Amino acid sequence: GIQGSPARHTFMATSVFLLDRQCGGRPLQILEIGSWTGSSAFTWSQALITCKNRGSITCIDPWSPYLGTGHNNSETYSTMENALQTDLPYQLFLHNISFIPPEVKVRHIRGHSSDILPLLRDEYFDLVYVDGNHAYDSVVEDLRLSAPLLKPAGILCGDDLEIQAHECDRDFAYENRNVDYLPHPVTGTAFHPGVTLAVYEVLGPVTVCCGYWLMRKSEEGWQGVDLSGLPTIIPDHLPDAMKKNVLETLQRQGAIVSSKPSA
Repeated sequence: GIQGSPARHTFMATSVFLLDRQCGGRPLQILEIGSWTGSSAFTWSQALITCKNRGSITCIDPWSPYLGTGHNNSETYSTMENALQTDLPYQLFLHNISFIPPEVKVRHIRGHSSDILPLLRDEYFDLVYVDGNHAYDSVVEDLRLSAPLLKPAGILCGDDLEIQAHECDRDFAYENRNVDYLPHPVTGTAFHPGVTLAVYEVLGPVTVCCGYWLMRKSEEGWQGVDLSGLPTIIPDHLPDAMKKNVLETLQRQGAIVSSKPSA
């Protein structure tokens, strides 16, 4: 169930270490929009356990078909769509999160984020992770509905930002804003045009690490987040071959790999 660059999971964990330090160990509240089979929930939970932070994770996902056909007709998308037709991803999610240690409370709400987010409490979450439907309008809506849910100094973050809008052909991105994933015509880099455009429209240029992006909420607006000097762990649930690839990526970037966050 791991999708995208696994190295992103290390920076997701580092975001939790930063918030734990910032909040003095108070239990952190994490909200993720888009859970698939639970890989990201495992990463959040390991980060919380590593910090000895008795926080909680709330997962929102409809676990229903949404990709359709059109441009998204590769074997990968067909496999995902067929799996969603059988409810297998949801059943795998339930199975997988059953292995998360009980000191981390995990709850899930099955439904569309557009219906659920308006029902949640404002300024309740320390971190909101957006990784749902990647179509432009859906990402914009998720970002705008998520912002009020964050506490002051909370982190809004997400996945699949391979190229920022100021780095690409925006006309091409806009023409393909509802295509999940395709190569950029100039660089050849595969990217998610809906994510690229929506993040830029709502937040502007953002802090990004291997496609994982994040910004901090403040009274003055959205601010970048500095993760330098903080430890990075490779989540235990990643397969061994994937861990090796992640380690090589982190070494190229000069990131520190540690078994626990520094005091």
